[in-house]
Amino acid sequence: MISVDEALSFINTHTSSLTKQVLPLSQCLGNVLAEDIFSPIDSPPFPQSAMDGYALEWESIESNRPIPVQGLVQTGDTENKQLPKGTALRIFTGAPLPLGADTVVMQEHVQIKDGFLTLINPAQTKGSHVRKEGSQINKGALAVASGCIINSGIVGFLAGLGITQITVVPKPKIGIIVTGKELVRPGDELLYGQIYESNSLMLKMALQEGGFDVLTIETVDDVPSLIENAIQKAVETCDLLLLTGGVSVGDFDFVSQAVLANKAEIIFHKIKQKPGKPLLFARKKNVPIFGLPGNPASVLHCFQTYVIPSLHKLSGKPFKITQGKKMPINAPYHKKVGLTHFMKGIVKNGEVSLLTNQESYKLNPFVISEVIVKIPEDTALVNKGDMVEVFWISNLWN
Repeated sequence: MISVDEALSFINTHTSSLTKQVLPLSQCLGNVLAEDIFSPIDSPPFPQSAMDGYALEWESIESNRPIPVQGLVQTGDTENKQLPKGTALRIFTGAPLPLGADTVVMQEHVQIKDGFLTLINPAQTKGSHVRKEGSQINKGALAVASGCIINSGIVGFLAGLGITQITVVPKPKIGIIVTGKELVRPGDELLYGQIYESNSLMLKMALQEGGFDVLTIETVDDVPSLIENAIQKAVETCDLLLLTGGVSVGDFDFVSQAVLANKAEIIFHKIKQKPGKPLLFARKKNVPIFGLPGNPASVLHCFQTYVIPSLHKLSGKPFKITQGKKMPINAPYHKKVGLTHFMKGIVKNGEVSLLTNQESYKLNPFVISEVIVKIPEDTALVNKGDMVEVFWISNLWN
């Protein structure tokens, strides 16, 4: 067996970022930008009014005389209008500023009578309420740097520059294979000796929490040839493969055998941890393969600790290991030296409390659990008040 830190190091070494692709902007939310983007236009592409009001020349205001209003400029007008000397034009937000105008006066600050404009608020400044050409960004300037994660604001900014496609690291296509003769789909009749299969839906939802979708889900019996065929089919279409169950050393645990039969390289099998000791990590070509345990709590722990960093790296992000926070524990905890323990807990009054029902087949602690508490492998006793490393479950994707 290897340590938790060694396992993370091996996964980092054997996970590679996916090859960049050009994708429609509408499909890039959450992707990592793979190339710098430079603006193809000035934005705004012409001087614009920032308000509904009246476009005029500053000198006209300085004269302090009524100004004739001789027309209007509507938002969307494509004609480059000329402002007659000494006049004003009605203008609307986003409309192009007419030639000869340098200021927009808000409609609330004027009075219109018999077609003439008079200021009722003299506190005006030259150039006010005018968006200058290129005031957001100039043509050829860097708009978004490579490495940024595309969010809705970036999408809106790039769409406003007329950009329709960008180069990103694609999100990995993910396959899930669930093994187990005893498994029954929720909603079907449950016979004696059977259990409802929950791991595939749990993993699917865990992936969706991070912005990832599942390409395929397959449930197979504990038969070596069926598992081998399922793995072979999945690695042909997926960038990451998750298997659950059949990864320990029982007579019907065939996952490691099936992985080797597919000529995949097993990087490690078994970690000095609880839960999730039998975790297997392999690779075929550039496809990482995780053989997760079958017990649901072990599945979720291994996913959160090991699969999430791998997904980050596949997606073009750094291989980021979640950083914990030191907090005092409110009760002593004993264990044997040799395994790192990951325990569910809650936080109250600045202290962390470990929950009961920590067995690997039990998911009910996750109903109220706020944190995961890490007790290192070389620690046998944690006393009340000792500082322990705590990971907030809500922050595991960050």
